[in-house]
Amino acid sequence: MRRLLTMSLIITSALWWCTNAQILNAESLRKVTDTSGFSGNTALNFALKRNTRDFLTFSSDIHVQYKMNNHLVLVKNDLAFQQIEGADLENSAILHIRYNYKISNRFTWEAFSQF
Repeated sequence: MRRLLTMSLIITSALWWCTNAQILNAESLRKVTDTSGFSGNTALNFALKRNTRDFLTFSSDIHVQYKMNNHLVLVKNDLAFQQIEGADLENSAILHIRYNYKISNRFTWEAFSQF
């Protein structure tokens, strides 16, 4: 029993160390609009700094929603890249795409993908 517990702990620790997860509250991304068309926001950032070391930073935050009749398409993209002296310091990216088709006031078909 002790050996089984030890092996379980080792395997769980190894999986915990190797996994990477992203948490995104997709319900909060929906913009409440009563009109059809595009809505959303975009932010881009680029910086190159030189001190005793070279710092390179790039980030983007794109959130666009398209609504027409019973269709709704939502795209959320977050990208962050930092490099110091040619070595990657931080890289992160998320892309969330969601499609809704409103069948009635009570039912909506929904499909989404996240990378």
